[in-house]
Amino acid sequence: MPFSTSELDWRDIEILEKMHGIALVVPGVSGGQGVYVRKGDTFSVSVEGITDAYFDINEADEILEGRELIRSDKAVVIIGYKLAYPFDGEEKYFDVGDRIKLTTMVDKKEKTLSLRVLGILEEAGSSFGPGGGDEGFLIPLRTYEQFFETGGEYTTIQVKAEDPDSIDQLSDEIEDALEDVSVITSELAMEMVNSIIGTIEAVLSGIAAISL
Repeated sequence: MPFSTSELDWRDIEILEKMHGIALVVPGVSGGQGVYVRKGDTFSVSVEGITDAYFDINEADEILEGRELIRSDKAVVIIGYKLAYPFDGEEKYFDVGDRIKLTTMVDKKEKTLSLRVLGILEEAGSSFGPGGGDEGFLIPLRTYEQFFETGGEYTTIQVKAEDPDSIDQLSDEIEDALEDVSVITSELAMEMVNSIIGTIEAVLSGIAAISL
């Protein structure tokens, strides 16, 4: 289920965690952009900040190599498949354990961040909603906040229902509780993707996404 609002923060997390019928609440932040250089080539990349619970709710995102994020991880990154194999799989550009120097601009100042490759995602093809997809970075939420200087505001909160059959009712309750939000269920997400590309490869049952 999606919602849109002027901002999502820890107060919204607390409200959702107290609601009956919600099994899991997972905040995330996206919109970060940066560049990195590898083997003489410069690449642009989108960056998303996630928590260690990300893979508990985004079950379609599977690790091909390496491992998932844990709470103690800091300067690490999980990369999309096409970043590890950028040119149709002809040459592998990254292995688990490699270092990436991510560069971005914040308030007109250049910042760099050294990240260790923690994992490589399975190839996803088309994707919708939260997640780095085949061409993105997933980094720890705290690391994202510090690097991009966002601090405490989220672009997405994903919610997993205890009972998938209650997702429509829960969607209405969330809209009433948070106000001025848009809620997108996994079923609606599937319809939206189908309307754009005609197919969808995976749908997560009983999952909602809350976004700006």
